[in-house]
Amino acid sequence: MNDNSLINTAFSTSGAGPLAADPGPDCLSEGFFSGYIDKSLTATEMRHIEEHALVCAGCHEVLKAMVDLRELPAPAPSRLSVVARVVQRGLEVLNPLEVSLRSLTAPGPGPALGAVRGSPSGLPEVISIDGPGQGLDEVQIRLQPDGQIRLEVRGDDPPPVYSGEIASVILEVDGKPREKRPFSGAPLAFSPQDQGSYRIRLLARAPGEEARELSETLIELRA
Repeated sequence: MNDNSLINTAFSTSGAGPLAADPGPDCLSEGFFSGYIDKSLTATEMRHIEEHALVCAGCHEVLKAMVDLRELPAPAPSRLSVVARVVQRGLEVLNPLEVSLRSLTAPGPGPALGAVRGSPSGLPEVISIDGPGQGLDEVQIRLQPDGQIRLEVRGDDPPPVYSGEIASVILEVDGKPREKRPFSGAPLAFSPQDQGSYRIRLLARAPGEEARELSETLIELRA
């Protein structure tokens, strides 16, 4: 039985403390636990896990925590709304009380060009905003020299997906979606767009199952 991210997630989510017993050499691996939860193992393998958990306190504790985690209701998606406008090759946020801006000089995806060059309006050409969370922790809006907009997102940590799920980011531009996956939290950029309405959604999807929405950011860019 390995001390790994999936097992740690199960215990931290359930609020359980450390394992009551140390794993032995015959204990189960994360792959067995994942397969049990996803029901991707054979009947013989499923029975082996259950029989082992009956006599092994540590594996019984892990299996119970992971089953409980699967049965928890999915958390509501985190949401963020940003309204901004372009002013003389600069960007201005119109709902500053609803968003949290990051320092343009802080480390992040891409150089803060607006802080270096400035603009005729004195406004930045790059706005970096705290994202809604749940894997989408930063949203960057960059004004290109040609007036188009480049959007970039990243996560401080990998998205909180269940075993077997893959995270993806969907950008809807005026209702037309485009998807990029997998999303690990590393900076992910979309090609420059015209001003308009954008919807960025972070999803978790397992084969054959309906996608779960983890977070959403709505961006409206006005002239």
